[in-house]
Amino acid sequence: MKGKMKKGSWLGLFSLILCFVGFMVSNGAEAAEETTKVMIHRIAFSGESASDVSFNNNGQAIKEEDLMGGRPLEGATFCVYDVSARFYELTEAGTAPQEAQKKISEEADQAVEKNEISQYKKVAEDKTGKDGIVTFELATYHSGTTGKVYLFMETGVPDHVPYKSSNIVVGLPYADIGSDNILHLYPKNQLQIRRPFFYKYGRESTNPAEDKKLAGAEFRVSKEMNGKTYYLHKDMYNNNNAWVEDENDAGILTVISDQNGLVELGDYILPAGIYYFEETKAPAGYEITNESRRVQVEIPANFNQPITVTVGSTTSSMNESKVINIKTPNIPPEEPNEPNEPGEPGQPGVPDGPSPRLPSTAGGTTTPASTRKLPQTGTQQAIGLALLGVLILVTVAGILIKRYQTKGEK
Repeated sequence: MKGKMKKGSWLGLFSLILCFVGFMVSNGAEAAEETTKVMIHRIAFSGESASDVSFNNNGQAIKEEDLMGGRPLEGATFCVYDVSARFYELTEAGTAPQEAQKKISEEADQAVEKNEISQYKKVAEDKTGKDGIVTFELATYHSGTTGKVYLFMETGVPDHVPYKSSNIVVGLPYADIGSDNILHLYPKNQLQIRRPFFYKYGRESTNPAEDKKLAGAEFRVSKEMNGKTYYLHKDMYNNNNAWVEDENDAGILTVISDQNGLVELGDYILPAGIYYFEETKAPAGYEITNESRRVQVEIPANFNQPITVTVGSTTSSMNESKVINIKTPNIPPEEPNEPNEPGEPGQPGVPDGPSPRLPSTAGGTTTPASTRKLPQTGTQQAIGLALLGVLILVTVAGILIKRYQTKGEK
């Protein structure tokens, strides 16, 4: 019938539409859900002494006989953070990929110390099992064909383990993924090396609540060994810290508080031990206190314990630390004495304040300044001139009178 489609034609068209929709949905779901399985193997060593042991993270599983005596560690907590945005921010600014990975790892460690790790985008968290393994299934792509970058951080270890493993920053898709289509990672056992910090404040009043964070304070770092003091040098030796005994060495590292009052070591990392920060220069307008000349920082041997900062008799965590500079007193300059008012003609001026007196000799007397008079030489001269003038006038008048009389007699 005209205007009507045959039943078979409708069924064919409907089937074609279903196939097309199914194809599109299937492809979209595959693209949206493409993931990579990552397996973390946490290997521990007796006493965690083999901290220099590291495995080749080539994405492949390592045979048990090749673990160099290590054993699987159960109960280690790992968190996974999506750091893609930060990684591409650094690389687009010219940072090499490996340097960007290192920087992200260091920034994350500092964020943990400052209780700021919550600002990172956590996408997964889990603990290792009896086999020392924890597995994550993570999105592969960040945007289009640009891969995700993840930070794997061990955030907790069993009580009997003093050290945590080092961070791993990995970019996906991983080229050398294992033959089982799983990315195998082996974190390195890390010595307890941390970055201590504290905060510098300026105090202008007796109210501690009014203290403000202070920039520009300069410190140097020292440690004591065998009764001697050694200072942290700015030049590293074989990628390790260098220490010098000469306190006048021009290469001693100077650490300066930033605009937030933060005093930290930057690229320098310290192992467990006790260190001293000595303030050597205060910001303009402030004075160095005795307490700020010897700020004690203690890094415990156990990663689970916090770093402490001792200022004077007060010990606190790094986030709560306060090293004070006192505002230099603002002493106004002495005002000059007012100039003496001119005295009456013929009288000397009288100086401000009490007149100085010499001690009187035994049996003698002193004459008060108000009774002493100087000779009035100016007045005597004026009188003499006046008398002379009168005498001249009288003489002239006498001469004129005599001439007048002489003319009258003629």
